[in-house]
Amino acid sequence: MGASTALWAAYLCPTAVRGLVLLCVTTGWEIRMGRRGNLLASAKALEEASDPDSASVVRGAAFADLPTEEQLKAANLKMPILLMCARDDGP
Repeated sequence: MGASTALWAAYLCPTAVRGLVLLCVTTGWEIRMGRRGNLLASAKALEEASDPDSASVVRGAAFADLPTEEQLKAANLKMPILLMCARDDGP
């Protein structure tokens, strides 16, 4: 299960999730909005290259996002979480 899917599952059904291990967490919120233009340009290039299925996936990624920070805080999730650092994280 991808990190975004796991986060959504924990947010929507917190009693069904005993814990989370998140590796290579996707971008979200402001960073996702910043990447949106590049993702949409990639989707357009894929369509022009006659690859509509891949274009749809990339376009979906452009608009996919995590629950808002406010939603996550309000949910007051209690399960343990192991968050693995990604390659672009600082020292």
